[in-house]
Amino acid sequence: MGKIPSASTGGRRKSIECSKQYNTEDLQHEVDRLVTAAFSRNTHLAYSTGLTAFTYFCDRCGILEKWPPSLDIVLKFIASLSLRGLAPSTVRSYVSSIGYKCKLLNLFDVARNFLVLKALEGMRRGCNNRDTRMPVTIILLRSILVILPSICLNS
Repeated sequence: MGKIPSASTGGRRKSIECSKQYNTEDLQHEVDRLVTAAFSRNTHLAYSTGLTAFTYFCDRCGILEKWPPSLDIVLKFIASLSLRGLAPSTVRSYVSSIGYKCKLLNLFDVARNFLVLKALEGMRRGCNNRDTRMPVTIILLRSILVILPSICLNS
């Protein structure tokens, strides 16, 4: 067995200065890449969908889309989504996309406002959508298995 190296917090013994000069464009590209990599592809897709819905809402209502959006506009956006019958979880995701964009632009995150959070909570509490699906019981599963050969053409 070899000698165990001594512990240190020094890391690699490299100069702190950059050995290569990077231009501003390269550095900005790398910052963008790192920030983008912090979220999954599905999160990016969900945020994109939410921001598209917000832009559509602003266009439809004749509201100039500016960042950060006002509290009043965000609350009306939530109300419009509620009236359209969207699920509370979907609305929360859309509002999160607004907050995400505000944070990316280093602006005040209106999505964390008390009234916005209460509107989302009220939507969640007021949602009386009951799951109308039947549970898969042993009896139901057995009846499905009996019918299955007449529905499926192969095993």
